[in-house]
Amino acid sequence: MIISYFAEWIPAFNSPIFNEPAMFKNNKYSIALMALLYLSPLSLGAEPDELPLMPYPASVEYSDGAHSLAPRLTLRLMGATGSLPEGTLTRFAQRLKQQTGRSLNNSGEPGTALMIHIDQPTHRLRSSEQLDPNLEGYQLHIMDSGIHLHATTHLGVQHGLETLLQLLADNPDRLPAMCIDDQPRFGWRGLMLDSVRHFFSVETIKRQLDGMAAAKLNIFHWHLTDDQGWRLESRAYPKLHQAASNGQYYTREQVQEIVAYAAERGIQVMPEIDMPGHSSAIAVAYPELMSAPGPYQPEDRWGVHKPLLNPANEAVYDFAETILREVAELFPFDYIHVGGDEVDPEHWLNNPDIRAFMDNRGLEDAEALHAHFNQRLTDILTRLDRKMMGWDEVLHPDLPQHTAVQSWRGVDSLGQAAQAGHPAILSTGFYLDQPQTAGYHYRVIFEPEALTIATQPTESEIRQSWAFEMPRKRGSAITGYVTVIQGPGNQRRGYIDFTGKSRKTLHNLILAGDQLRFGVDTWMGPVHARLERRGDALGGEMVVGNAAYPVSGRRVEQPPEPLTKPVLSDSDKTHILGGEIALWSELIDEQSIDLRLWPRAFVVAERLWSPAQRRDETSLYRRLPLISDWAARSVALKHKAQARQALERLVGSDSMADAEILIEALEPAQYYHRHHEKSQQESYSRRDPLNRFVDGLPAESLAVRSLKQDIGRLLANPDDNALANSIESRLTRWQQSAQALITKLDTTAAGEEVYRQAERVVTVTEWGLTLLPLWREHTAVSSSVRASARDSLRRAQGIEHEIVVAAAYAIEMLLDAIPEPPATVDWMPDDSFTIGIEGPVVGPEGSLYVVNLERQGSIGKVTKQNQGERWVDLPEGSIANSLRFDTAGQLWAADYTGHNLIRLNPRTGDIIATYHEPRMHQPNDIALTRWGAIFATDPDWANNSGQLWRMDPGGEFTLLEAGMGTTNGIELSPDERRLYVNESVQRRVWVYRVSATGELSDKRLFYQFDDYGLDGMATDPEGNLYIARYGAGTVAVLSPHGELIEEVSLTGRYPTNIALDLRQQPRAFVTLQQRGAIEMFELAPRLHQKHRPAANQTPVAKLLSREQFNRLFPERNPFYDYDGLLAASRQFPAFAGVGDRETRLRELAAALANFAHETGDLVYIEEIRKDDYCSNTETLCGVCAPGKRYFGRGPIQLSWNGNYCAAGLAMGIDLWAEPERVAQESAIAWQSALWYWLTRLGPGTMTAHRAMVDGHGFGETIRTINGRLECDGGRPEQVQSRIERYRTYTRILGVTPGNKLDC
Repeated sequence: MIISYFAEWIPAFNSPIFNEPAMFKNNKYSIALMALLYLSPLSLGAEPDELPLMPYPASVEYSDGAHSLAPRLTLRLMGATGSLPEGTLTRFAQRLKQQTGRSLNNSGEPGTALMIHIDQPTHRLRSSEQLDPNLEGYQLHIMDSGIHLHATTHLGVQHGLETLLQLLADNPDRLPAMCIDDQPRFGWRGLMLDSVRHFFSVETIKRQLDGMAAAKLNIFHWHLTDDQGWRLESRAYPKLHQAASNGQYYTREQVQEIVAYAAERGIQVMPEIDMPGHSSAIAVAYPELMSAPGPYQPEDRWGVHKPLLNPANEAVYDFAETILREVAELFPFDYIHVGGDEVDPEHWLNNPDIRAFMDNRGLEDAEALHAHFNQRLTDILTRLDRKMMGWDEVLHPDLPQHTAVQSWRGVDSLGQAAQAGHPAILSTGFYLDQPQTAGYHYRVIFEPEALTIATQPTESEIRQSWAFEMPRKRGSAITGYVTVIQGPGNQRRGYIDFTGKSRKTLHNLILAGDQLRFGVDTWMGPVHARLERRGDALGGEMVVGNAAYPVSGRRVEQPPEPLTKPVLSDSDKTHILGGEIALWSELIDEQSIDLRLWPRAFVVAERLWSPAQRRDETSLYRRLPLISDWAARSVALKHKAQARQALERLVGSDSMADAEILIEALEPAQYYHRHHEKSQQESYSRRDPLNRFVDGLPAESLAVRSLKQDIGRLLANPDDNALANSIESRLTRWQQSAQALITKLDTTAAGEEVYRQAERVVTVTEWGLTLLPLWREHTAVSSSVRASARDSLRRAQGIEHEIVVAAAYAIEMLLDAIPEPPATVDWMPDDSFTIGIEGPVVGPEGSLYVVNLERQGSIGKVTKQNQGERWVDLPEGSIANSLRFDTAGQLWAADYTGHNLIRLNPRTGDIIATYHEPRMHQPNDIALTRWGAIFATDPDWANNSGQLWRMDPGGEFTLLEAGMGTTNGIELSPDERRLYVNESVQRRVWVYRVSATGELSDKRLFYQFDDYGLDGMATDPEGNLYIARYGAGTVAVLSPHGELIEEVSLTGRYPTNIALDLRQQPRAFVTLQQRGAIEMFELAPRLHQKHRPAANQTPVAKLLSREQFNRLFPERNPFYDYDGLLAASRQFPAFAGVGDRETRLRELAAALANFAHETGDLVYIEEIRKDDYCSNTETLCGVCAPGKRYFGRGPIQLSWNGNYCAAGLAMGIDLWAEPERVAQESAIAWQSALWYWLTRLGPGTMTAHRAMVDGHGFGETIRTINGRLECDGGRPEQVQSRIERYRTYTRILGVTPGNKLDC
């Protein structure tokens, strides 16, 4: 059973319950249930807690079920309902009938009950102290017993009835059971209407008041005087309305009619009478009151004009008091706005009497004089029982605290007023005379926003700042400083300091090569920068709203200190009363006022009414069209009709259908671009016509916004064919309508501007329809075509007839996504592999091994271009993802379906061993150390998370990290001291420090990409990291320092992995998923130096001269020659190539000392005792080749069949079958020693190489080479012999031996 909120009205209940019923606590509708209950905008695609309401209520809670609506509502009134303005219920009944066909009947008749309860009466004409949000709140309950509306005062009832009418917008048969508990965020929610620059009839004003009531706005700020006219009848100074109004003014009776009309709707009217500036109209009527001698002519030009009232003339204060008394008689509200803005002091400072007046009163400057004038006005208003409000410029230390400040300069000024204790309201961001997006208005905040970024660089970051200038067509140039701080891993942040404004954080900051892009909301509107860094110069443009200003700039060491940003206490915040829409009328008249104001005024109303945390722009735009339709139908606002009438005047009824489609691609130039155009192209005055094409356009094209979103979604989901087809259909529709208009319209008639815009839309849609299939097919365009497209789109984005083709911005998104011409050739053709193509890896013999050739679960071998064979099939149920060869020549496969790591014989393809870890989601990519450990990524694709594992040489698994992003690609640096891991979905690359035993530490972000996924990775000998950019169709190349070197364009869009072939012709092979193909690009041109450096360029050559080598080994066998050592070091560049010079010298000395000990100072080539050293254990090459013995040979005295096999596989020669080559060829002998030094653990716990580069000391190299026999007291004389050689060699090489020499 549901207990009624209004139980006293229902006889079944004994007592009233005035608490929220338990049924409304946290019981939300499901979307499916709502869809079953009724078909209306309440359910179509809506979230459970999202209704087609604007402003959105503070709280909405649902209960189970829905309430069916009868054909009529039956009214029941309770409480102080006598305070309801007389026409409230009548208007509600009329609109209800108009919307739904339902009638509102008196109590007692059958129907759905509408029960209204008011707690206390409130006078309709209120003071500002009564602007209390609590007095405007209401609760609206939909339940079995009917519709219950409860409010503290009649104001809440009026608001609740508007909410109910919005709920009934599409005449649903039933409403969900719910409780709406609502009250405004701010008590002051205003609309300022300028009736001076263009005059508006009483009927038009009343219609806007109806709209205000529907949007729950409660202050009508009526701008009645300005330079261009005086619109208020004055009995005391009749020449004001007779000589300075062009015959258009409001009589006292009309004013009283409007005030009463507003009061009936819960709206108070505040007049604005501008003083001392914006007073050209006063100058025309009474020039003797002015600061400069007349005569003055009526002013019809826009802009800021010089005439000022004379503050040294007592007659001015008599005038002010008389006028303000007349105003107070007409307007009961206790605030009177006096303007006070844009005071040009020239006339004051040029008047000797005024200068003398200032000197006599100690007024140092024009600001002090202005403050003196405002003090006099305040005194007058106090005598009239009124309070003063003015624009920002009235704020002064001497301003009385009860004087309110309205801010047009922004939240900094608003905060300063609030800090000074003044009541304050905000209009910045709410100027609806400017075309702006609804989202921009919705993002407005009401207090200075603290910076959320660090503005000083750390030691690892670089700061770059530029001073910039942005000239405008009217007014002074916009200047300031933009600063970008770049850190490791493509981390960046930035801020901008506009001159005279506090510092703001840059959003969506992108640094790509020389390009600098960002977005920031400003007083001008949203600004999107498209800048280019050219050395120390800065160029490009900033798009303000939807049209660009050119920008030039220069590098500076650092920006100036930022302006102090007010920090508001909780007490300060209480002074912020709310905000006001500003509707200046330079470009607005009777035929366009509704189009300019609605439905965007509902957006501002929601910002003023709804809780601050309601910020979801997606929700806003979902509801906005519904509210727009409802406002036209229910409130009789004319925004839709005015747009249609304006268009029909230009194109005629026959072309209306095509014209209405055309305007979807267009927008008026936003911000004040139209004003600036008129100041150059027309008279910038009332004389300029307002019946042009631009005057019938809405401020924002929702169709273009939708197109941008759809293209953004398509770029992220290239395989969404339905979405691509939808975009194509939309562009085709625009193009066809534009072409039809070109055919129909006469270029010399009224439709000439429409004709021209149709031509521009044809151009833009042609590019869109050209680029869309190119992008879908991942087809590159030449630089000349790209330049031509960009030029055409940028011209379409330019202002022509005060209009921009807004769709051009969306099409430029496509252009930016078109790939560059590929830098690759096909190595294997399309469909050679399944879509599971992965791997790849270059084998020791030079073949390319790739998974899923011809069928899933296979491993293919590609021997040359376009020649591949299915080499091996894995067991049923196993599919490999990543392939790698170890230093013993064995092939490892990450079996992601079987959750295994598989080791295969590279000769036969037979499985040697399978390693299973049940805790893995799936092994994805693997990276192998030279000493046998394997690192593996382990993504959990379903949850966008992942893990990181290590398998040690013995097969033991260690979970290194859980809770990561979607781990995918993995790679070691050439020196194996760093491990790179990427997270595909999160687009991050992490880097870890790797210890000699495979422990990870010092994790940090290496690089953050802005878009597309990440897949397999590889490193080149210089340490550059190559990353397959899945979806982008590129391979990104990052330097070892985390800098993006370049992106290599591919033919395919979906690269999955990459392998580097570092032999004589270094190159990269990339697997392409959608193509099932392999692409190749040359690697050597991308290295800073060739992979195969000349002998004198190897690390060994730089550390050890021929002379030093001979000093070290004066009695050496000629077989061990210096050139052979250098040749071997070219094959193993990590040897003596890692760390600082001291570390590299120590490693070189350690290796040579151990080699010398093993060979009697490089005298012996073969072991004296020539045993077979043939282990019965099967090697990858077999057991032992017939007749072959594997005794010690070469500098390290390589022994045992397994080592000969592994070394040969790693070196690409068959040492298992020909072990004697180690004693026959100097370069091979040296290579075998360096291979062992770099890869083998021996009896130790780390390779000899890692022992030295990680600082574990020379003693650990002894343990690795022969520690089982010599270390831990086994053969101390042998250990000492090695140590003595090492000390000698370090002395000759000029480096200290370091610590930890013994084992």
